[in-house]
Amino acid sequence: MRVMISGGGRLGYFLAKALVESGHLVTVLERERPEAEELARQLPQAVVVLGNASHPDVLEDAGALGTDVFIAATPDDANNLISCQQAARRFHIPRTLAVVGDPRNETIFRRLGIGTVFCPTSLIITAIEHRVAAQQLIEAIPIEEGKLQVFELALDQDDPAVGKMVRDLRLPAQSILAAIIRGDEPIIPRGDTVLDSHDRVIIVCRYDAFMQAAEAVCDLEDASILEIGGRRAFADRRPEDNGSHA
Repeated sequence: MRVMISGGGRLGYFLAKALVESGHLVTVLERERPEAEELARQLPQAVVVLGNASHPDVLEDAGALGTDVFIAATPDDANNLISCQQAARRFHIPRTLAVVGDPRNETIFRRLGIGTVFCPTSLIITAIEHRVAAQQLIEAIPIEEGKLQVFELALDQDDPAVGKMVRDLRLPAQSILAAIIRGDEPIIPRGDTVLDSHDRVIIVCRYDAFMQAAEAVCDLEDASILEIGGRRAFADRRPEDNGSHA
């Protein structure tokens, strides 16, 4: 698959690195010369082009024709919108994805035809509202403008789901336990499948059923919002009281 990425910052670098390692043909466009030169040194397997992806001539010179996926990952929402529109309309790239910093722009991007819109700010807000323990929630993916959630939880030995059969879990009606990862082995669960500690469970649910579904498998009583950091920001468990107070 041929992938073109606009933006050679940290996000663009890690995206390009992961895609190259997966065997894809990757081109990265970066408008700042020092960043482009550094990226070319770090990713010799990728093609790095100096230029602004919102300019059609730059996209054409970079080989946009025949590209399968275009990802706009600069910190500039307007630039990401324009470059995605150029990629889709002028060069007929079938799949476009834009990173959006301002949540207010998400709906605008979708209405203007951007295929996939990813807003880290919205994810952090959602994470705080959900208040799920950080070490247990591995990943959550919003689908259909956030109406559905696909999330993965790692089970601890004290969680209520451990030792129970799937049919006995008190999952809400608008949810389903879709898969279990045990070690490196994926399992499609049946009603009589018993959950073990250290299993990772993948649940699909409606947005408004997220908390109830999480509580059916995890102990959230000790969860508390402590800090925001990393790619996702979720509540962490309260540290044990060691007798000292700030």
